[in-house]
Amino acid sequence: MATYIAGNGEIDYEEFKSIVSNDLTTEDDVRETFCVFDRDESGYIGIEEISLMFSRFGQDLKYEYIEAVTEAADVDADGTITFKGIMDYGLDNSK
Repeated sequence: MATYIAGNGEIDYEEFKSIVSNDLTTEDDVRETFCVFDRDESGYIGIEEISLMFSRFGQDLKYEYIEAVTEAADVDADGTITFKGIMDYGLDNSK
C-alpha cells in the first residue's frame, strides 16, 4: 500500500490537492494524467471518472474531497474539469 502524508492509508483533501498540484511538473505530465482520468475521451473529467480511477488504484476517496477538488479546477462551473482548468488550478496553487 502507498504511504501518504498522514500515514493512515487514506488520502485526505490536503493530500489529494498535493498529489494533483505537485506531482505533475510539466504540461506533458499534466496532459498525460488528464488523459488517464478522461476515460471516455470527452475532453473533460467528471466526478465519476475521478472516483473510478482512484478506486481502481485501491483508494476510496470520500465524495466530498473529490467534489471539492473538482470545484477548485472547474473553470466554468459545469461540474467537470477541462485540461485548461487543471493547468489554471496548478498554476494558481503553485504560488
